[in-house]
Amino acid sequence: MYILIAEDDFIISLILEKMVSEMGHEVAPICRSGEEAIREIFDKRPDCILMDYFLEDDTNGRDIMLKVREQLQTPVIFITGQPLHIIRFKTKEIKHSTCMSKPFFYHDLKKAIENVTR
Repeated sequence: MYILIAEDDFIISLILEKMVSEMGHEVAPICRSGEEAIREIFDKRPDCILMDYFLEDDTNGRDIMLKVREQLQTPVIFITGQPLHIIRFKTKEIKHSTCMSKPFFYHDLKKAIENVTR
């Protein structure tokens, strides 16, 4: 599976990249901004997206995925340091999505990827 990571925290992006690679998936270039994420999603057409809810250019994952959903139905996992119930409420209209909180563990990420890409 080809997975795109949109995460502006350098350390977290490296951890995600390592975990996803260890699961046997191919990782697209890491995106740090919403603009970059949108461009790469449309260009690379990943099988799954790991999306930090807040990116460095003050965009949020919900707005990014609403733009993506105009053309693609790529499954997405929103990753956040915010309370999960708030992010779940804000992203409830985004189909084929789930949310995870930071910090996260390998087995939780693996299960989330499996569930959202069924």
